[in-house]
Amino acid sequence: MELSAEERRDLRDVLVVVLPEDLNLWNSQEHALNEYTLEQTEKFLTECTKCTKRMQKLFLDLAGGFTRGWLRRVLKQVPNEVTKETEFWTGNVPCYVAAKSRYRSAVSLTLI
Repeated sequence: MELSAEERRDLRDVLVVVLPEDLNLWNSQEHALNEYTLEQTEKFLTECTKCTKRMQKLFLDLAGGFTRGWLRRVLKQVPNEVTKETEFWTGNVPCYVAAKSRYRSAVSLTLI
């Protein structure tokens, strides 16, 4: 199933917060965000979550549990929740860096 314009916009909002180094890419290529981008972003966020109990609580509260496809179900709510705690992303450096090093390229390559 293709992402709707609203889902692409919401996914862009998530990517801007969790991978800010690629801000220009997310903004300029919003129209190209796709299922694979969603899937890779979901993997990245899940990896962060495994490492961080705080993040796990945040997404578990939103999603009601981790099952494949959880990000699509809560995509509309995630940007608001994630941006509430922007310092969370920088304060949890070890987990964030480990997950980012594994998934940043995979997420970005979905647009090529």
